[in-house]
Amino acid sequence: MFKRLLNPRVAVITGCVLLIVMGSLPVLLSFPDLLKIKLLDESQALKLTAQVFIVLFLLGIIFLIAKLDSMPTPMKFFLYGGFLLLALILTDIHWDTVDTMRQIHKSDGPQINLLKFDWQINQYVKIIRGKENPPHQYRFLPHGVLWWIFQPSRNFRFAYNTYRCFFTFWVLLSLYKLSRMYNPHKESLIVVFLYAILYPLSVRYYYGNILDPMFHTIFFMALMYCQKRRMPEFVLLVTAGMLVKETIILVLPCYYLLNMELPFAVQKKTFLKLGLLAGWCAALFLACRIPFGFCYNNKTLNGVSQFMIMDNLGFGGRKILIPVWVRYMHPALFIFIWLGILILYRKFISRSLFYTAIYLSVFIYLTNLCFGWNYESRNFIPAFGVLAIAAVSIFSQMKTQPAEL
Repeated sequence: MFKRLLNPRVAVITGCVLLIVMGSLPVLLSFPDLLKIKLLDESQALKLTAQVFIVLFLLGIIFLIAKLDSMPTPMKFFLYGGFLLLALILTDIHWDTVDTMRQIHKSDGPQINLLKFDWQINQYVKIIRGKENPPHQYRFLPHGVLWWIFQPSRNFRFAYNTYRCFFTFWVLLSLYKLSRMYNPHKESLIVVFLYAILYPLSVRYYYGNILDPMFHTIFFMALMYCQKRRMPEFVLLVTAGMLVKETIILVLPCYYLLNMELPFAVQKKTFLKLGLLAGWCAALFLACRIPFGFCYNNKTLNGVSQFMIMDNLGFGGRKILIPVWVRYMHPALFIFIWLGILILYRKFISRSLFYTAIYLSVFIYLTNLCFGWNYESRNFIPAFGVLAIAAVSIFSQMKTQPAEL
């Protein structure tokens, strides 16, 4: 009875709807102090009780999804428990190597030696109040979700780390589940551990923006539902993704690419649906921006007034503290080395996985080259995840079918 009423599809749809609604309300209705209760502010016991309740509630969500998972119970226990432990470790690494560090911050003004955690607090307050600079104000969903954790707990450090740990767990699980569509259990664990190994480097040079774990979870889950050809879940995930980071629109062609072996007659309806979904994404893009003073220029896309291609390649005029070689090392480690493996051993993987990996690698790299920093390799994670899945699949196939010399 329980599984009939609440199956994985219902859980995903319900989760997406709740994420969109609850993450949007605090920002769109501008009620930052709705739960500002004097007794809660003054009572440490109530704060601690609220924090315990929040942790138990989030663990309950994980337990519920584990209950719906068709995996055998002993394996499920170790897998979910292991990913939760790994998420705690990665969150602690992030706190020690990013959040507690200081960095010279310059934004068309004087340089400021800023504690990164203070920057995150300031960004949270501004986004909730609708006063942050573009493009951060338009990517409000993670901060709206964080609001629901912070308001009852009254401890931003607790809320921030709880949020990050919870969504890091979902990144690990969604990456594993995506890999399981192409690889056995052990090989899929290797994919997850490759992500964990490179994680400290991927967050080494940024300020700690909280959107990444939520965005990466949504991206990997969207790829899963592309491969499953489940359009309702895919539409909801893309909708949520547009409120986190507009780069999610790059996942739309994957709905075709991951199923390109199907006959063209079957795919014709897919093109129409994807065209309508692209129109919906364009409407969401404007709906998230126009209320906050979107003025249709390059600065509203990435916070600077010009493309960042020359600066990323080391030929720009701006003085950047990160060495040029680092700006080349990160794309090489997260994309180009893996891309070379795929091209060299193309015959060991399916057409759909090969072309999806190529497409995501090229377009995510070009997008970051134009609008981001190449040393912020967290932006390459969606492409890296697919590349790692494909590379591990290649090596797995080579064990049984050695490559010809």
